[in-house]
Parts: sequence; C-alpha cells; structure tokens
Amino acid sequence: MLRLLRVRPLPKNTNPEQHPEHRLARALSLASLYAADNTASYVDVAEDRTRPNYYTAVAISASDGTIRTAGSFKATDSHHAEELAITLAATDSRFRTILSDSRTAIMRFANNTTSTSTARFLHRTGQTRQHPNFISWYPAHVGPLEPEGRIRNRNEEAYRSARGLTYHATHTSQHSDRNRNSQLRAKESEPAPLETYGDI
Repeated sequence: MLRLLRVRPLPKNTNPEQHPEHRLARALSLASLYAADNTASYVDVAEDRTRPNYYTAVAISASDGTIRTAGSFKATDSHHAEELAITLAATDSRFRTILSDSRTAIMRFANNTTSTSTARFLHRTGQTRQHPNFISWYPAHVGPLEPEGRIRNRNEEAYRSARGLTYHATHTSQHSDRNRNSQLRAKESEPAPLETYGDI
C-alpha cells in the first residue's frame, strides 16, 4: 500500500512568521484547484483533552466539506495521529488526493519512516487498492482565503469537524457514565454498555 502513496513536493519558504503571503497563496491555490473535486479530501485530527494520547481523525470531501470517514485511536503524539489521519483517507477508495497540514507526517510518508502501526494499518486495509493516492501539504491556520468567502478553507473545516466529533464522543461517554452509575445504584442487573470512541 505504501508504494501507492505519492507525496507531492513540499514547498520552501513557508515559515508562518516570515512567509505568511506564501502560505496564503498556496492555500488559495490548492483550495481553488480542488473546490469541485469529490475525489480529494482534507484530513485533520483533534486530541481528546480528557484522555491522554487519544485522537479523533476525519477525512472530509474537498468539494462540499462533508465527513466521508472518521475514526478514533490512541497515538504516541500528534504527528503519529496525523499519519493515521492520512492513512484513514488513503484506505478510502473514493479518494485520489489527500491534503494534510502536517509537514512532519507527510515527510514520514515521503521517507518511508512512518510508525509501525501506520504501516500495519495500511497493509491490512489497503491490499486491494489499485490506484495511487497523492498527498499534498496544505498550510494550517491561514484563516479566510478571500474576503467574499467564495472559496472555502476546507482544512479548517476538517479540524472543526474533528473537534466536534471529539466533543460529542466525550460528552456522550460522560453521559453514559452517569447513567451507568445511576443504574448500578438502583441495582440493575444489566447496565447499558458505555459508548466508546469506536462508536463514532
């Protein structure tokens, strides 16, 4: 599966403090290029602040911003989580292009130095994959792309979607905890099972 992941060249001069105009120009260019492409996806992750090292990842459509696939997992750090977010999109047969704002994760794919768990997941889920995926870097935190708002910053939408799922899962789990405690106090023999991150 790794051989089918092609990393497009990473641009230079993209320091957020020194080259904000370069970053905005690249973001606008990529957003415009894929605005009507339903085979392109933006991916991002959000950390669960109540559970250390747990993350939610989403892959949204570049054309309309809908969530196409999502998952939750434990990762060693945010870079590992971003690797897995790219992997999540790569194993979805609808996508040909994956846009991520993690240069570190993208470089790991380019250098074939991804984590063992990433490689294992790709191998397990992508053995029937026939076409390549192209991974492109998209600048993070550039804000609105143009004043009229005609071109959407789907990268930021992906992050908000991941945060939304994380918030929902956390509060659903907390609500389930409270329900279970009430049931136990009432000596119910079979309390309702907790919803977990895997239920997203």
